[in-house]
Amino acid sequence: MGDWSLGNFCIGYAFENVDSAVLQYQNQRLLQQIDKQKHDLQDVEAKIKELKDKQVGCYGLILLGLCAGRSQNALQSLDGADYSRGSIPSCSAEEMFLCRLLQRDSIEANGNDEIAKCVEEALTLHLTSTRELLKLLEHTIYSHREKTESIVHTLDGKISSEGQRFNCKFIAMISSSYLRLMMDRVVKNLREAIDILHVKQLEYADVIRTYLSSQSTDQSEIRRITGELDDSMTELEESRRKLVNLKMQKDVASGMHNLTSGAVKGTHLKNQQKGQ
Repeated sequence: MGDWSLGNFCIGYAFENVDSAVLQYQNQRLLQQIDKQKHDLQDVEAKIKELKDKQVGCYGLILLGLCAGRSQNALQSLDGADYSRGSIPSCSAEEMFLCRLLQRDSIEANGNDEIAKCVEEALTLHLTSTRELLKLLEHTIYSHREKTESIVHTLDGKISSEGQRFNCKFIAMISSSYLRLMMDRVVKNLREAIDILHVKQLEYADVIRTYLSSQSTDQSEIRRITGELDDSMTELEESRRKLVNLKMQKDVASGMHNLTSGAVKGTHLKNQQKGQ
């Protein structure tokens, strides 16, 4: 009877050792999965940071370089002005691109829809103010042309001599032609500036849509990896508890084994004494 109990104990002890080895193997696998998920999460965060660093643009001061008599190269150089931004807004990293685009320190909005609405309102306001400035500049140019022509007519009326009148008309004609040429050039530059503003508005609208889409995708990926990480941590904690319980059972079984061994030895000793 004692030998049968000892055999069962040995079999149970062997199974406990096997369970402990399996749990340790599972723990190692879970730890490896957790490390991999952490690396994946870090890669996603690094990708987001890289995209945000590349998304540096502005919808800015294209009219500052426009003035009468400027060359065509001066106008073309304005097209690259949005790649030379200086100061960094004091907003969160997720909103830095939009803050720099709108020239704001922060965006008070929650959710992609509110952010998109805020961006559209800001761009519309900026475009409206730019158009008003262009209209004002164009009105100033035409007013200057009218004043110049009025001066020419006044000079033409005050000169009495035919020769002087002819010379004055000739000079006035040349001056008027030169002024018209300059004004036509300025008007042409203004029209090209308006076209650039329109193209930039379309480009930034596409960039904003791409940014919002990529942000939503990245957030979904982060939530997925975070959920997998939480599940793995839960499984790891459950395996740790099982391992602790098995260790406690092993310690109890080891104590029972010592008691059983002592009892068997005592019985064997008594039998030997009776035999003697």
